[in-house]
Amino acid sequence: MDDSGRGEVLRFLRKPVNFRPILFCAISFGVGIFFFGKYAAKGALAALFSFAAVLAFICVALPFCIKRRRKVFLITSAFCLAFVALGLLTAGIAFNKYLGGRFEADGYFVSGEVESVYENDGKYFATLKNCKYNGKSGGKFYFRYAPPELEKYDIVEIVCNAVPAETFKGSGLSSNAIYGRAMVSARVNHYRVVGKSDKIYARFAVFTDGILSKGFGKEEYAVARALLRGDTDEMAETIDFYRLSGIAHVFAVSGMHVGLVFAAFTLIFKPVRVRKIYKSLAISCLLFIYAYLCGMTASSVRAAVMCSVAALVGSVGEKKDRVNAIALAFVVVLLINPFDLFRAGFVLSFAVSFAIIVFSRQISDKLSFLPKFLRDSLAVMISASSVSIPLCVIYFGAFPLVSFITNLIVVPLVSVSFYMLWLGLVVSVILPINRLIAFFVPGNLLHLATGLCKVFANFPLSISGFPAVFAVVYFVALLSVAETVNTGKRLRFVNCAYVVLSLALLSCLSLV
Repeated sequence: MDDSGRGEVLRFLRKPVNFRPILFCAISFGVGIFFFGKYAAKGALAALFSFAAVLAFICVALPFCIKRRRKVFLITSAFCLAFVALGLLTAGIAFNKYLGGRFEADGYFVSGEVESVYENDGKYFATLKNCKYNGKSGGKFYFRYAPPELEKYDIVEIVCNAVPAETFKGSGLSSNAIYGRAMVSARVNHYRVVGKSDKIYARFAVFTDGILSKGFGKEEYAVARALLRGDTDEMAETIDFYRLSGIAHVFAVSGMHVGLVFAAFTLIFKPVRVRKIYKSLAISCLLFIYAYLCGMTASSVRAAVMCSVAALVGSVGEKKDRVNAIALAFVVVLLINPFDLFRAGFVLSFAVSFAIIVFSRQISDKLSFLPKFLRDSLAVMISASSVSIPLCVIYFGAFPLVSFITNLIVVPLVSVSFYMLWLGLVVSVILPINRLIAFFVPGNLLHLATGLCKVFANFPLSISGFPAVFAVVYFVALLSVAETVNTGKRLRFVNCAYVVLSLALLSCLSLV
């Protein structure tokens, strides 16, 4: 090894990572929740594994810590162990709350609000929230083999036999426990829809549907309401074209939607002459109002928290550290619902956001020869794809390669449509204008976006395999490329080459 290579190794040994106490505490918090979820049926074993994992990391990292910073390292380590305990406690409270919403198997008169409906193999399943069982408040109700005419926000009354949902799967929590479904229908004797929810978000849905239905054709109307509120019930087979094109995420009210709303309000508040912290607080409140109007879905709340924390951290500090901001958002979201950690949407949103934060600037610098807009778009797409590809294969079984094209072409069209839809809504409410005129621009944009997705959906190639061991090595190599880890230029180059070649190899295998 020459002198430069030896120097890189020595620098890495002296300081392997850029020290961020909040990030390590957030990871420790997640470790506590993770082991609770995986070993909930084993009791104290979950706590034992949690503390053992973090202590093992501390023991491995301690020799690399320079002497003058060991005191800070040990204090941070103590905080990390405290956050492990906090994670276990938060998960335990959420689990006990879930158990408190269960009743013995019996015949019940169940009433509740439809939270979601989905179809699988020709059968329909619905989840009801704000449920009452023979007049007593309880947890969510899983309505198996529900009637297909059920819609989101319907208030339903059901006479049925209900049983407690399965709590554990092996030694860990079942999907019912993770999603809060406390009771499950066993035999339904009678049901009826008695009306719509009187909550503000349900009224907002009815109000916007009434306006949109008069401004769009049937297909564009379904896409428009899904884009505004994340409600895909009316999309039928159209949603499949977006899924096969790799951009169905545009209909989950999450980072993209809340980010666009955040950008719009930031621009609106920019000329207002008040302190930045007050602007950030006002924008944060508006983001949560938007999340509420979308039904307070997990993804919308998660995105609102992430944007709000980033804005508030940036407004009170001299330097905006986006890694610390996302770490703090991670903790806040899991305090609200610790079992979000086991949902694909949570993992994807935080992993993609983290990748964009730590990789996009590096990639953008390497593409400095391109126009700024194209350079930034490519940097964000490459950063997001670096983690979304293996995660999509792991969670959903495949990653369509055509999504590289659709994310560059269709997503900008959808983003512009999102703004134009809100503008059309405002104009329709304020002015006595023909709805077809108010929504002329977004209608054509959505028609174009859907048409492109129908074309791209026929592109057959996708990555459908990512072996577990291969994925672990891949993520380790990917993390070492980030500036958060001080691996040096040579090792970064090797790991970056490994990441690129891995994706290229898997893409080539899709041709076979």
